[in-house]
Amino acid sequence: MTLPIELPPLSGCQEVSVDGGPCGAGERIRTPDRLITNQMLCQLSYAGSNELRPHHSTRFPRLEAGRRCRAGWLGGRDSNPDKQIQSLPCYRYTTSQQGRRTLYVDYTPYPSGSFSAGARSMRIAFVGAGAVGGYFGARMAQAGLDAWFVLRPASARELRDRGLRVQSPLGDVEIDRPNVWGPGSSLARADVAFFACKAEHVRSAAETARSAVGDSTVLIPLQNGVDAPSVLSDAFGPERVCGGLSRIFAEREAPGRIVHMGMRPSITIGEAQGGESERVSRVVSYLSDVGGMKIDATPDIWTEMWKKLLMVCSIGVVGAASRAPLGILLTVPETRRLLEAAGSEIATVARANGASIDVDYAPLQIARYGGLPPDTTASMHRDLERGDPSELREQLGSIRRYGSQKSLHTPVLDALYGALLPGELRARGEIEFSNVEPRSGA
Repeated sequence: MTLPIELPPLSGCQEVSVDGGPCGAGERIRTPDRLITNQMLCQLSYAGSNELRPHHSTRFPRLEAGRRCRAGWLGGRDSNPDKQIQSLPCYRYTTSQQGRRTLYVDYTPYPSGSFSAGARSMRIAFVGAGAVGGYFGARMAQAGLDAWFVLRPASARELRDRGLRVQSPLGDVEIDRPNVWGPGSSLARADVAFFACKAEHVRSAAETARSAVGDSTVLIPLQNGVDAPSVLSDAFGPERVCGGLSRIFAEREAPGRIVHMGMRPSITIGEAQGGESERVSRVVSYLSDVGGMKIDATPDIWTEMWKKLLMVCSIGVVGAASRAPLGILLTVPETRRLLEAAGSEIATVARANGASIDVDYAPLQIARYGGLPPDTTASMHRDLERGDPSELREQLGSIRRYGSQKSLHTPVLDALYGALLPGELRARGEIEFSNVEPRSGA
């Protein structure tokens, strides 16, 4: 269908009547000067002031009488009457004395894909639906936000077919029909896109997500490491990119199946060049009430990203080398000293590259690790121990590269990298060798 439909100039609310009961296929919605069938309406999305454009949706969802809905358009195929529908700002059903349902639509202009003044809703995209994207995306969908998953075709089919399940001590989440945005989608652009794929996949994920990115979309990478903002800047331009990080201990057990353990997950974002901004504040404010997570802003995201990298990389590489969880790393004196030495070398590299990290930060931070569950392991450790490709190059390899550029010597990090690299190369099929098998017999 090719439109647009030009609506009459409106201010405040416009009454739109719906014949019969809950809105269903073929019902008719009447405006003052035209008749719009439900089949037409469900193919529309709000594009700007007084204008509707084609929308990729198969049904206009059912709503309970009198239910108040959030802002933003619903996408996908969901017709669940209990789902908080994302539609134009402040629409709701009421029932008149004659038993007719009335839909009130506030046509306040809000172009999708931009942070215009007074905007009351945001479309949130997660590029990737693994442990990080799956968890935070599920929490936002559970809260009724317009949350989407931007995935490659095979992953998109799996998520549509299986749904999304999160198991968490903070409460489980079940999303039967998550909103999935496939390549080439005609949906309106996202306002915020969180990149939640593995660090090595950011460049290819940028191409997958290109149809979801508009001129004003804010791009926020959540990878371990410090290189993702520059990769996204190369792909989309630096003006769209912020810095970001997540703090979460979670694992994807299978497609659409996430297990969260440990601390309360959080996201920290900030302008890549430092300082404060209205767009960062707006994102934090919009997501601040989402349950099962925290979000905050920082004027120095570069330092915070290095601090996060220090934590996950030191635990990951020392844990993988010793094949032991965090509790053992902290209680075996020799291994704890190795952990502290690795952390101190990472902190030295970070300071040389502009991060504001104190000289005694690493040992003090490692002392705080005692508050984490003793069976804690980093994702890189788990990948290496399973024989799967890991982020060894993107984390430890990147730190060594930043150190080399500043002519720094990092003997502990070099030794750990050399010890773990053969397993990484084998996992990627670049070399072959066999481990020693356990002895048989009594």
